[in-house]
Amino acid sequence: MGDVDADAVCEAAELACMSLELLRGARPAVLDLSHVGVVSAILDSEGAGEAVREAVASLMGDKNAGELSRLAAGTGISPRGAERLAGLATLYGRPDEVRDELYAAAGDVPGCAPALDELYSVAASLPEELKNMLRFDFSAAGDMKYYTGAVFRGYI
Repeated sequence: MGDVDADAVCEAAELACMSLELLRGARPAVLDLSHVGVVSAILDSEGAGEAVREAVASLMGDKNAGELSRLAAGTGISPRGAERLAGLATLYGRPDEVRDELYAAAGDVPGCAPALDELYSVAASLPEELKNMLRFDFSAAGDMKYYTGAVFRGYI
């Protein structure tokens, strides 16, 4: 509730990782992290309306890059915007492994820098023993009308 600053997001991510660590037993655990601000900034730069945003959120959740490209072509999103969205839909991996791909997709979009900075500050803030469970995954973005910042999902 209220304003959530970067420290609070880092703290919540660490608590989520620690909880997964306690619950996982001998099984592997993963915390997927994304940021609604990245996708929103791309859609803002493309002038996308509410209906397009909802469709994009659903297709991102399904990791459906092909349908995202078709949707973009039919709604006036530029080929570069469609490429960015499709790239984010399929992006998955440890923060250091996907940095180049993530910045290629979104690094030059106005408004993306704060969201990207927040993602990487969360990754850097985790204790070394928990960093291995963190993955960036933009299919975890959720409802863009409800979520505005970092979003995470934990898996065991």
